[in-house]
This record gives sequence, C-alpha cells and structure tokens, in this order.
Amino acid sequence: MQSYSYHITKRGDYLMPRTDYPLKVLKRKSKKHGITYTWYFYYYDAQGRHMKSKSGYIDYQKCFDEGLKEYKFFAQKGIVPSKEDDNMSVNDVYNIMLEDYNHQSAAAKRDAKHRYKNHIAPTIGSRFIKTVKVAELQNLVNDWNKNTYSSTYDHNCSLLKKIFITARRHGYISENPCELLIFPRGRKKTLKKTKMPVEEDLTLFKEYLNSLTEKYGKDKRYRTTPYEIHGHLLAFDIGLITGARIGEVYALDWNHINLKEKKFEFVQSYDYMAKQMNTEMKNEYSRRDYPFDDIMLERICKWKEETIDHFGILPSSLLTREDGDRLDPRAMQDYMKKFNSKYGKSLSFHQLRHYFTTVNAIDNHADQMLLQELIGHAVGSDVTQSVYTHLSDEKKRQLLEKYYQHIKPLLSGNMDEI
Repeated sequence: MQSYSYHITKRGDYLMPRTDYPLKVLKRKSKKHGITYTWYFYYYDAQGRHMKSKSGYIDYQKCFDEGLKEYKFFAQKGIVPSKEDDNMSVNDVYNIMLEDYNHQSAAAKRDAKHRYKNHIAPTIGSRFIKTVKVAELQNLVNDWNKNTYSSTYDHNCSLLKKIFITARRHGYISENPCELLIFPRGRKKTLKKTKMPVEEDLTLFKEYLNSLTEKYGKDKRYRTTPYEIHGHLLAFDIGLITGARIGEVYALDWNHINLKEKKFEFVQSYDYMAKQMNTEMKNEYSRRDYPFDDIMLERICKWKEETIDHFGILPSSLLTREDGDRLDPRAMQDYMKKFNSKYGKSLSFHQLRHYFTTVNAIDNHADQMLLQELIGHAVGSDVTQSVYTHLSDEKKRQLLEKYYQHIKPLLSGNMDEI
C-alpha cells in the first residue's frame, strides 16, 4: 500500500523528523487546555471522495499513537491515503485536456464539451483521477457500446482516452487504466425508436399554446408575452411542415426565406447549449432548400406584419423575443414538458421530424432519395428507414384486414366437418 511522509509541524516549523506514515500532527493553542495536538490525514473513501480524518489530544505522544492507530484501521479496510494537495478530479483533468488540445476547431471543442457533459461527467466527473478503477471504466465503455450509436461510442471512447492520457502526461496518475480496457466491436448500434406522435396530440399541443397566449395576455406578471408564444407556434408549424431539427428552425433568419420562390434555406443551426450559431450544421447534407406552399406563405406574411407592427422594423432573426434577441428553443422544450406533465403525453419537437418522414414514406410513398434530401440525411443512409419511419397501429390494422379477407375461405371450415 502506498504511503506518504509528512512533517509534523507547528505553523511550518519542524518539531521532529519525517515519519513513514501519512499522518500530520499540529501543535495548537487552546483557551481551555493551553496546548493541544491535532492529528489528521487525507484519504479516499470507497466512493473516491477526498476525505480528512482528524482528532485532538492534550498529550502529544497519545495524539500521535491514536492517529497511527486510526490510520492503520483505515489501511486494513483498503482505503487509499493521499497527499494533502492530491485532489485532482476527472473534471479538473478534463479542463487541462482542453488546454492541451487548444488547436482543435470550435466545433470539435463544442462536441467534446457536450459528450463529456452527457456521457462522462455524470458517472466519474467528480471522482478523483487516482481512484477511478479499470472495472468502472470497462463498465462505462460496455454501457456505451450497448446503448449508443456506433459513432457516439467511438467519439466517447476517444475522449475518455484523451482524458487519461492527459492525466498520465502531467503526472497525476502513474499508469493509464485505458490501456487495460477492452473496447468491444459489435454490430452497429441503434437506439430505440422515438414514439410516433398522433394527430390528436399535435392538435392538443397547439391548443395548449394558444391557451398560454390568452393567459399571458391577461396577466402582466408573466414575463412571456403573447407575441413570443405566436413565434413558438410558427416554429411548431415550420417543424411540422419541413421535418427540420429544432436548432435549424430557430436559426432561420429573414434572409433565409425566399417569399417569391416560396422556399426555406437551411444553412445554419442554433446551438442552444452553447448559445451560438453553428454554420457548419450537423453534416454536409443538412444544408438544403425546402419549398413550402401557399398556406405557409400566408402564415409567414402574417407573422412578418405582426413583427413589423411590434418592433417598427424587421429584425434579422425570424423568431424574435420581446427584447430583440432570438427565441430560445429551450422555451419550446419547457412548454412541451409542461404539456406532457399536464396531459400525460410524451411529445417532443423531434417527433415532428419522425411524423414528417413516416407520413411521406408510408402514406405518400415518397421516393427514398428525395425524402432523404428533404430532411437532410445522407443519400443511401439506412437511418431514414430504420429510425425515422414508423408503422402506426391503424396502418397495421388496414394491412391485416386485407390479409384476413384473403385467408377467410381457409377459416370458414367447421370443426364438425373435420
């Protein structure tokens, strides 16, 4: 078991030579007893938290002996002692890693930040780097391999390796535990399909937003205004018509809408986590044009008139708040969470993308390549079919009714005839 030597000091002055025990004894003044001695040592508990054990005695020798006894008790339980300044957590090493890899692009840094926040920080982020065990990392990697897409799995493993390489390079750990990990290579991972929304839920949510318009218009205590609710309603309609991602809808500017040719130009996405615009989009296929019909044209023209009447000018962003900033997509997500809680639903904005793909693929028999171009998927990708296309219960019934009619003669026989 590794141990550290400490000076037994009084305000920095040596009282006795070093010992072989990770134990420190301080001589202190006490109003009640005059001179007292306090022993303490730092250690990592079973959860990897940095702890400090201490107690005080009047007699120096008794203080040291009791401290040594307490330390041996912890040592027998396998609890690792640590140096006083040995408090480097995984979060701290991650921040150092960002500085080491400062040459990366802004998009790569944002991607690493989101992956760390969602996949690594919740499990081992607060742990001290020296206390993270190989078995824990192996379980984490196996969980990623089981429950994430292959691309997410690869990026997460790469980020995990970088963190521990950084810790080894800077001397925070003596050995890199990632070198002992087994990174499984199974079939391509697919997540569980998003639940297909029904038309009744979509209609009910629009009625819910309209009720908020009346509520916020009457009560002046609410910061949200009816104008902003109208903007979210327009965003919902655009998502329903185009099947675009929420970041793409809320990133639309007025110069991205061609009213003459009646089409949207999706050329940027709003990263609402980092609160900044991303012109690189999710992939090269996400930059696309999308035509719309006369109904949507009338809807946008009405919104344009309402915006000019509200501000006196036309802002750059399509969806604007009262203070002139861009509407935040998280507000729409909050409304959907409250709606789901109130009505017992599970609606999300991304389900509009699934609804758009399913209706066009199954009901309208849309060409696969055309559908992929409209929603921004790579041509030939199986994600469109395997993830975004759903068969509703009604479609299944219609299919089975035709099948039942076909096999009806086979079922018409009587058991008495057999």
